[in-house]
Amino acid sequence: MLDWRVPGYRPLRELRPGTVVARHEASGHPVLLRYHPPGPEPALAARRADARALADLDSPHIASLYEHIEVTLPGQPADAVGAVTVREYVDGASVRSLLARSPLPPESALSLLRAGLLALQRAHEAGVTHRGYKPENLLVDAQGSARLADFAVTPAGEPAGEATESAPANPVVDDIRAAFAVFLACLGARDRKLPRRLRGLAPAGAAGDGPALLEAVEQAGRAGWGPQWCSRGERELARRVARARRRAGAVV
Repeated sequence: MLDWRVPGYRPLRELRPGTVVARHEASGHPVLLRYHPPGPEPALAARRADARALADLDSPHIASLYEHIEVTLPGQPADAVGAVTVREYVDGASVRSLLARSPLPPESALSLLRAGLLALQRAHEAGVTHRGYKPENLLVDAQGSARLADFAVTPAGEPAGEATESAPANPVVDDIRAAFAVFLACLGARDRKLPRRLRGLAPAGAAGDGPALLEAVEQAGRAGWGPQWCSRGERELARRVARARRRAGAVV
């Protein structure tokens, strides 16, 4: 993947296969390059359309998509076109890394759920679904603010998920349920083991009802931890990001 040369960007390091931190040469800003292997034209067209929709999303809770670039691969046939998406680099840590040693306190878990729900709300309003909400894709910066990243692309003609006659797939509901599952993981809890002050979230989380779950989050936060609950949760997340970075000796 690193042999793909994307004009205007200088690779710095590979985070994982197909994902590279790079520097935008004109501005000097770090970005994240995500490489997609060559595919048939319908898949490329679907990825282009998805990238256009994502680039139009304006939310402080979504890692911004800057560019979608198609590259003809060296030594390959002329129709072997790979795609690279360029998105905002969040200088911090993933929620997965923050959970490596211990669960999060309730205010921090609630603040992450709130950020994720606001991100999904904005995306769903624009007709975009995430389809891959998990702790690896929820990123926390050094100030404790969270952004949702790496929205999935479904190639043209490929179903979004399994469905039955009695229960058709609903990717919007699936997104909300996934966000609630990540919240439970942040607490180290299951539905039946939620702290008493958070049990009111379970019905909306299980139903995948985004507006109701967001309202329940706000109510639980205020009732359980006061009007500054979200700020306190983010401050604790910032402390944990700093600790995670020190342990890793580099950006997580």
